[in-house]
Amino acid sequence: MAVVDDEAPMRTALGRLLRLADCTVLCFASGEEFLVSLGARVPDCALLDIHMPGLSGLQVLQRLQASGTRLPVVLITANDSAELAQQGRALGAVGVLLKPFSAEAMLAAIDAAIGGQRPG
Repeated sequence: MAVVDDEAPMRTALGRLLRLADCTVLCFASGEEFLVSLGARVPDCALLDIHMPGLSGLQVLQRLQASGTRLPVVLITANDSAELAQQGRALGAVGVLLKPFSAEAMLAAIDAAIGGQRPG
């Protein structure tokens, strides 16, 4: 499981919640850092913030799609924009969570993204 968010408190909180749900979690502060990591290991799923400095979450999705990397992605955002959610889904995101979201909503979105098998 990968968490990609430029806000350290959000990365920490999401990482803790996922570890409590028995997930193996890698956290990344930027889209660039996450994309580089894919050379070593592709996670089962990624929580990807839409708004980040450098590459946005949508740009990361574009690069994943262009490279042929098949990875379930759930977008997270504080911006309640139907257009952003639609763009994300068009690029292959399987879900969009609006911050703040509950642990239950996050785990349900991840389970839906990976077909009911919680990622490691």
